[in-house]
Amino acid sequence: MVDLQLVFLLFIKEVMIVKSMFSTGYILFKDIKLDHKNMLSKIKKQKYNSIEQHSCYSLISDNRNFLDEKTKRVFKEYTDKAIKEGFGFNIDHDIVNSWTTKCEPNTFSHFHIHKNFWITAVYYPHSEYSYTIEFESKRMDWGNYDIPAKEYNTYNSGWWFQEVDPGDLIVFSASVEHRIPVNKTNKTRYSLAMNVLPKGKIGVSDSEVTT
Repeated sequence: MVDLQLVFLLFIKEVMIVKSMFSTGYILFKDIKLDHKNMLSKIKKQKYNSIEQHSCYSLISDNRNFLDEKTKRVFKEYTDKAIKEGFGFNIDHDIVNSWTTKCEPNTFSHFHIHKNFWITAVYYPHSEYSYTIEFESKRMDWGNYDIPAKEYNTYNSGWWFQEVDPGDLIVFSASVEHRIPVNKTNKTRYSLAMNVLPKGKIGVSDSEVTT
């Protein structure tokens, strides 16, 4: 008589289960509830300067409080959904600052993070020929080896590109390295970025603070 329990155990030993641990991800909202043409028109009217004196770098608006209260409420609906339903945190938040970027053909931004902030969100009022945002991993466990991948995935990739369409909003940790890749189109690329801080009580015991 066949020992069914032994057969079952032998079968289990052949199973490979890949688990995700301490994942870093982003949330993508498609075609959010805004007049994208009107937003693009306002973004284009901003005054722009370069953070670094380099002709290849993209430009940033002088205005670091671009959002009016009405438009900020719209974005806050999405960032709230991302924080609570997407990332799974139970906290209110504030959109602390907001600015716009201008990226001429053949220019780009360097990899950067947003220090002193929790979450960053970027909105794209338009997209020519599939604009992208690029993320870079700073993980050290595999980062010291340049090993070819059979197929790139979330476990073995050092870089990640997300294509964007008009009206897209991307929400991610402010500590994740990101940049605007080289604008290879003949159109000027515009976007709107904002930074978020938690609002309310965070931490426990001697680490408790109310923000």
